[in-house]
Amino acid sequence: MDSPPYPNLKFYSPMISPNMPIELGLNSGFSLSEVEHNIKNPFIIGICGGSCAGKSTITERLKQSLDMAAIVINEFDFYIPYRPEPPRGESEVDDNLTYNYDDPRAIDWELFDTTLRELNLRRPTVIPTYSIKKHKRTSKTTRTFPTPVIIVEGMFILHRPEIRNQLDMKIFVDCPDDVRLGNRVKKFYYKYKQNLEQISNYYLKYTKPSYESYIETVLFT
Repeated sequence: MDSPPYPNLKFYSPMISPNMPIELGLNSGFSLSEVEHNIKNPFIIGICGGSCAGKSTITERLKQSLDMAAIVINEFDFYIPYRPEPPRGESEVDDNLTYNYDDPRAIDWELFDTTLRELNLRRPTVIPTYSIKKHKRTSKTTRTFPTPVIIVEGMFILHRPEIRNQLDMKIFVDCPDDVRLGNRVKKFYYKYKQNLEQISNYYLKYTKPSYESYIETVLFT
């Protein structure tokens, strides 16, 4: 593997997600307090990786391991609702399978960028909430106050320079394709009640090409 173009990008290779790999070294606690006087506040950590690579598990373990307060900002809460409510009687889940959610153009990057900039300036901000099951932004929002550490999680946060440049530490979860696919099958079959044909068709049409175009290409070329 060629060296990535980001000097402070750290690579972690889970052998099988969502289990926390020992090599992450988070079990004993991830300490920033020892060098607190030398780091900016807030200190923003970005966790990037393909769909179902184990980002959320690593994010949660990292948050629990920190010796100071932290909040998590999820990329998926900034999805752009691609249309109004579906017509009455239309199958919402099946219909939305025709829309590519595994594409950076599905994210409201302007709002994402503004949110991070406000937190970077130690200002409170309002974060939207997106329902993946209903494929729309809900009426619920979260008023968030900056903490010493902010963890930003998402597939495309390293693809977008305006987001990437605000990250003080970048972590990429390098998970094999077959493991990510297996995790996706389990997640979307049990959690979102999609059948195997729906999952495999969507993965081959959208998820895999998007990973190769917007994540793999950016990091490994």
